[in-house]
Amino acid sequence: MAAIQQPQNQQPLDGNVSYDYQESDTYFLDSNSLQSIKTTIIPNEGDAYEFCGLIVKTILSPEDFLNQIDNIQIINSNYSILNVPKCLLQTVSAIKRCGEYLNVNIDMTPFIGEINMIGLNFHCQNVELNLLNTQNIEEVKFIIKYVFFNSNERVLRFHTKIQSPYQSIVGAKIEEEEPCQEYSFSIDTPNTKGYFIYGNINSLQRVKLVLDGIERWNYSREMLNFIGNRINDNLLYLPHNPRADWKNRDPQTYVGAMMNAPRNHDIELFFQEPQPQVELYTLSHNVFITENGLGYCKFNRGLILLNEIKTNSTQQIQINWEMESKPINPDRAFCPILQDTIPENGKYCECSTCKNCFNFECIKSYLLKSSTCPLCRNVWASNTVYTNKS
Repeated sequence: MAAIQQPQNQQPLDGNVSYDYQESDTYFLDSNSLQSIKTTIIPNEGDAYEFCGLIVKTILSPEDFLNQIDNIQIINSNYSILNVPKCLLQTVSAIKRCGEYLNVNIDMTPFIGEINMIGLNFHCQNVELNLLNTQNIEEVKFIIKYVFFNSNERVLRFHTKIQSPYQSIVGAKIEEEEPCQEYSFSIDTPNTKGYFIYGNINSLQRVKLVLDGIERWNYSREMLNFIGNRINDNLLYLPHNPRADWKNRDPQTYVGAMMNAPRNHDIELFFQEPQPQVELYTLSHNVFITENGLGYCKFNRGLILLNEIKTNSTQQIQINWEMESKPINPDRAFCPILQDTIPENGKYCECSTCKNCFNFECIKSYLLKSSTCPLCRNVWASNTVYTNKS
């Protein structure tokens, strides 16, 4: 797996930051190549970056190349925080041919934003390109825009809680051996700004939303033409608030959206003619939060999407522990993980937010898979191990 390191030549933006674009290593493809191509991004602590696009050597036309992309994902600690499917990539991509190469500029600002991912101390992030096939694609490079901060700004960003709004996409594809006229999708998203319907939109006759078995709305073809945003012949965006632009990720654009809905609600689609395949995607508001080198994702209105950083044996949170002696507060001597009292001379850690104490070995194991305090759920920010003695 090729890694994009911080580039050296930097172009100043203002007194605090500078930026540069960097190419990944070249991925050489042939008919036997893997169809999933992943590049690892390793920014410096406190710096930021955005994924900008691809440089592709191919004889394919821009339209044919886009048709060979299945999706692009942004992955944080083995968790996919953004998955942009092919039908939406076609709406945010601009492709220009330069000789043998295609310059594929992908605008990710509707989803994650311009300078979106903060360089964290404990883990890196990946951009993954998934292709339906690699035929007629010879080379692929990823393009990343880095933003660098001076030392004071880095320290400030690293220790400040930064909340970056982004829009995630959840959806499904249904393919039937025997084409049918009715499709039903069960959506597991509690807050939804709108729905992308991908299929033969000319044949779509009616869309129905069902919450807890109760029909909330049932739009005819005429209502779909009035309320929906028809992006092309195969893609329709159906918003809860027709005045809210789907490309604007500002939380204010979620006014009028369906918030705190049942975890499972159904969208039913009715077509005039049988369809072999239909896709449905929802657009939801989330927040990516970084603080003290840890990151996690949070749904709007408090529903946690990812409050544990998922790791594997080769990618674990590393904390440089510091040892001190300090008598434990008797009111906090009971470890809720161990379910026992921390003894004299026993080692323990204290949450810097709620001040609850935990057996060191217990909290150490816990922090290998989570970034938050087990009780108060705030980001764990302490690296001190205390010995319970005067």
